Amino acid sequence: MPPEVVSFVLVGNDRPWAKLMVASVREHLPNARIVQMSDPDTDSIVDEVIRKPYDGRMMTFRLDHLADFPHDSMLILDDDCIVKGNVSHVFKKSFDVALTLRTGPVHYEGINMTESCPYNTGVMFSRAQDFWARAAQVAHNLPDRFQRWWGDQMAVGLTARRGKWLVYDLDVQRYNWSPGAPSDTSDALVWHYKGKRKEWLH
Repeated sequence: MPPEVVSFVLVGNDRPWAKLMVASVREHLPNARIVQMSDPDTDSIVDEVIRKPYDGRMMTFRLDHLADFPHDSMLILDDDCIVKGNVSHVFKKSFDVALTLRTGPVHYEGINMTESCPYNTGVMFSRAQDFWARAAQVAHNLPDRFQRWWGDQMAVGLTARRGKWLVYDLDVQRYNWSPGAPSDTSDALVWHYKGKRKEWLH
């Protein structure tokens, strides 16, 4: 049961690794619609593009896009992820959203974020548009700095804890793995080249 849609947010034309992500989706999920959620100025790298005005608050921008997008099944990726295998089997599970659970502590601006951000949102599976509507509402009520960075992970974590939606926890090491060096190997199905790891994507 492949996802109906694979979506990603792209703002700016200085992110060449996004094309590698799209190519990996086409290889391993060839029947999925690939939707670029973008601003008015970013070039299209897929056929289907949805655009919204961008005010510099990336986290609320991303969640607003997801909240407004009708779907039955959707895989949501960061643009610096590479799909290494077919993840369609995830949709055989019962869930409204399936999220990759962190395995270690995370700090941002001296704050321990592990409790408020239990999930890494680089890879998410969804069957529930209303989950994203609630997460977007939560994000818009966060301080401005979190609307610009980290706020989507905070909002997703807070929304997941409400209990209204069935949340399935996925193994981050298999579905949202970040290599520690260019030479690292793994059987993970999605590799996430977050931070300076993007330099390894050539």
